[in-house]
Amino acid sequence: MVDLEKYTESFRSISNNASLEYVLFSDTVVISTTDESEASLLKLLQSCSRLFGGLLAKGISLRGAIARGQFTREKTDTGVFLAGRPVVDAYRFEKQQDWVGVMLTPSVLETTPELRSRCHISRRRNSTHGDWMRCVQPCASIPFRHDESLAGTEAYEGFAIVPTDSDACDKEETLTEIQRMLASLARLKSLAPNPAAQAKYKKTSDWLQALIQQWCSDW
Repeated sequence: MVDLEKYTESFRSISNNASLEYVLFSDTVVISTTDESEASLLKLLQSCSRLFGGLLAKGISLRGAIARGQFTREKTDTGVFLAGRPVVDAYRFEKQQDWVGVMLTPSVLETTPELRSRCHISRRRNSTHGDWMRCVQPCASIPFRHDESLAGTEAYEGFAIVPTDSDACDKEETLTEIQRMLASLARLKSLAPNPAAQAKYKKTSDWLQALIQQWCSDW
């Protein structure tokens, strides 16, 4: 059962970004922007990173997906109406994942072909480059749910959001922050009700451990 007080507290901590719009219902949040600029995409990725990390720090797991494209968002007297291909894509990819994490759908990669170079881990002292690097990274094996049509493989190669819980910008602060995320995942794993649930936390931990090793050697 999700602790709604902790959940809404984490949501409020990242909801003061004027370029983003939020819809929160039950244990689901939809974050959107109507601005198609690269700057807005980065702000969206950063907000998802902070929300992911903030919830982990409070002992709440998160799974989600980020899509890009044309959609309709309309406020009415009775609520908010959201519809469009990216909404469907985000929902579909969120349901397919079998770990604790947030992935980018192909629609984001299609419209941001330089993403890999922007989030490449390196020693370059470029603040914009560092902003991308800290919140999103390639993941060679995003776990997907078992599907007979996948011919024995359930790993998707793509990009995933790195959980963060601060504005740390240097190497040591970032590594310490990821270690905090790993500690939260370890605690959640120990409280999981069965091996299948524990495996979801381990898959995320394995990816973050690999990132730490890469950051230590390349950054």
